[in-house]
Amino acid sequence: MHGPTKSGSIIDGTGSATISATGVLTPTTEGTITVVAIADGVPAEKQVLILPAIIPVEDVTITIPDEVFEFDEHQLAFAVAPIDATYQTIEWTVFNETGSAALSPGGYLTAIKPGSVIIRLTVDDVPYEQELIIEHLPNLVTDFVYSENGSFYEGESEEEFRFLGTNNYNLHYKSDAMIDDVIKQASDMGIKVIRMWSFFDGWEDEGRANYAYGQIAPGIYDVSPVDYFGEILYDRNTGERKDPVNILDRVDYTIRRAGQYGIRVVLVMTNYYPEFGGMNMYANWYNTLNPGENATRHSFYTNETIKGWYKDWLEHVTSRVNALTGVPYKDDPTIFAWELANEPDGSNVHHWAAEMSTYLKNDLGVSQMVAVGAQGSLGNAPQTLLINKDTADGRIADDDAFEYEFTRSGIGGNHYGYGTSVNHWELLQIDTIDYSTAHLYPDHWGIPNTYATEYGEKFIKDHVALAKYWAKPFVLEEYGIMRSTMSESKKIHRDLTYDVWNKALYDMGGAGSMFWILTGIEDSPDSDADGNYPDFDGFRVLNDGGSTALLFKEYGRLFNNEIDQIEREARIYMLNPLTSLITKNNQFKVEVKVIPEDKTIDRVELYVHNDSKHEMTYRPNDPYRDGIYDHTLDMTEIEPGSDYTIKAVVHFTDGSQVETIPRNIRRYVYLELDTLYTLDFNSEQQVNFQTFGSYEATLNSIRHDQELEMLELDVENLNVNWSEHKVKLIAFPQTEGGLPMVPNTFRLSYTTYYNKEIVDALPNSGSAVLKNYIALEPGWVKTGIDMNNITISQIRTNAEKEDDDPTKRDDCGVRWIDLDQDGIETENELFYFHVLTVEFVPNDSLNAIAINPAMGKSSYEESCASAV
Repeated sequence: MHGPTKSGSIIDGTGSATISATGVLTPTTEGTITVVAIADGVPAEKQVLILPAIIPVEDVTITIPDEVFEFDEHQLAFAVAPIDATYQTIEWTVFNETGSAALSPGGYLTAIKPGSVIIRLTVDDVPYEQELIIEHLPNLVTDFVYSENGSFYEGESEEEFRFLGTNNYNLHYKSDAMIDDVIKQASDMGIKVIRMWSFFDGWEDEGRANYAYGQIAPGIYDVSPVDYFGEILYDRNTGERKDPVNILDRVDYTIRRAGQYGIRVVLVMTNYYPEFGGMNMYANWYNTLNPGENATRHSFYTNETIKGWYKDWLEHVTSRVNALTGVPYKDDPTIFAWELANEPDGSNVHHWAAEMSTYLKNDLGVSQMVAVGAQGSLGNAPQTLLINKDTADGRIADDDAFEYEFTRSGIGGNHYGYGTSVNHWELLQIDTIDYSTAHLYPDHWGIPNTYATEYGEKFIKDHVALAKYWAKPFVLEEYGIMRSTMSESKKIHRDLTYDVWNKALYDMGGAGSMFWILTGIEDSPDSDADGNYPDFDGFRVLNDGGSTALLFKEYGRLFNNEIDQIEREARIYMLNPLTSLITKNNQFKVEVKVIPEDKTIDRVELYVHNDSKHEMTYRPNDPYRDGIYDHTLDMTEIEPGSDYTIKAVVHFTDGSQVETIPRNIRRYVYLELDTLYTLDFNSEQQVNFQTFGSYEATLNSIRHDQELEMLELDVENLNVNWSEHKVKLIAFPQTEGGLPMVPNTFRLSYTTYYNKEIVDALPNSGSAVLKNYIALEPGWVKTGIDMNNITISQIRTNAEKEDDDPTKRDDCGVRWIDLDQDGIETENELFYFHVLTVEFVPNDSLNAIAINPAMGKSSYEESCASAV
């Protein structure tokens, strides 16, 4: 018999193959094929999928750059052998050893810390590793900057060194991450110099609050308060032990990081104000060691013992060898200059500055420049002075056509900058002081917003001219315009003012512009809602791509000689309102400023609700306020609670136009209080107090007395107009909505107590004034400031009234607090009290409140208390 007749064939599909007569299938390409088999004439078909060949991985090579520096970011690659080997999965992993890096699932590497890391690539469960060494960034600062003939020069360069700079006072105690961020943001903005603090005098509440120390006692520099005082600190957020850092370790780190980005630092060596100790602390040390003495911060300039302590600190810091770079401070070109103090004030400053600058240069042998750090008061300058090459006694070059008519007066009033007690004129003549400085704060100086921009412009020109007269470079080393939401803001247009001031400084030949204050991230629970350092003072600048940051970037390019000029187009600024607002006024004046550049103005119109137009009136009667147009809106024409939506448009004769962004002006509606949120002051769950430091005062301790349901502050106020203690009261659960909302209005009420026996013993105690207010967080929104002020004399008068007197107030007086709970009233248990009630409209971004007991015009050294 014969078996069945068999044959086979292939029908190619997406793949292909061959089949032999004996039925051996040989695939040739991937994909699907159809195999046809015929037995005794009967066909059968089967679809077959041809898969890729499985070729085992024999080796893997990880490709990394030849050099990787900290902060670098790289996409890593790999190759398998053989080249056509097959695998299913890969996984990137990094193991930090002496260095640190982050690695994404896709192999994107971020170098964080110099040292060794291991890169692992796992292919189908088989690991392959390679060591990566992350290198330190090289120091880009190699030459010193020096002062010569009224200009700065770097090394051997014949081109003037001019710069955009900034201030950041807290780099001497913040984390690596915060320091890194500020420096990287500064570098991105073109900033070349950062001014920072290099001192922390004494061991008071500010040291405890910031977990940092410097000179904790005269001559005690490198001993931790843990060892010196036996005091253990605990993190106020976690409750875990937290040892304080030595500020010079932080300065080491900042200097190294700055140099790696081509940035220099100005090191400020003490403070006129009590923040971080300063001159007050030196006086306190002296009085403690010499009972009966009454040294003040003005003794800092003349007392030989105090001057000796300060010189010792100068020697300690200047001779320090940076632990990270190995370079002594006094030989490091990354340090731009030594600054004697922050804003020293008083009639003896110029004598002291001459002595200390000579000591730094001649005795300590520093290689850097020396500056005073004064605010630049012009009270001692000549009333008038023509400044040119003929009047400057050879200090202005013969080929320099500079000419300026100086007049010692400010626009719109002299204000602070033209009359403080520091003899700026004498400071300019000290040979061992290398450059001149000034600070400028119209919001703090009481300058009306109508003249603030022009006042500052003249102030800057006056200082550049006087510095040029004495052949000194001039640096505007601190200046700021407060954000308009701050209660004490003068509502000055920030971008307009910064542009006008920097243009004046640059055009006049000023050497440096250092705004206050560039900040970045805050890596603690104290951050604002965006994770940034909170804007406590209203002057914060973030490198956030906003208009202010972009303006400073342009000036960075200009001062760095990257461009010859800033290109400007015609523009219009809304001066009032600066932002959308609510007004109680029946009439509201809208005001704009037009800068036409090379265009001609046809008309300026105010659009209301985007259609109704009003032609704005030009106000030409003031030569210092050029380009001002205004129009007054009648607020009574709309219902309470309703808005005007406005924008201003300037039309030019060439047919072009420029407009402002729309803003809303709301007619105020009086709100009624519907609900009170009551805080149980005796509840641990609801109450958490944190000190935010003090101003013109020392807060020695803070204690929550649950038995008396009070917060006790052991304080020492100075005899100044404003002594303040900032206590953050986190009284509400942290929820997504922030504060628990109440309809319409929120009310906070608390009472402050001052010991009557102590207050009555103060000189002129009746004139002492309580200036209590609150601040809302984040953003330090001051609320109720100067609205609740009351003098001790007023409290006494009220307390003496009979209880049935209808004029007797119940929010102030004298009250007995049974401190020892024995039921017996004693003199030291009588307190002046003041009840403070503040109402505000909340929003869901607010999550905390700070209570701010403040006293003015009197010293006070004991305890005050607050009850909520």
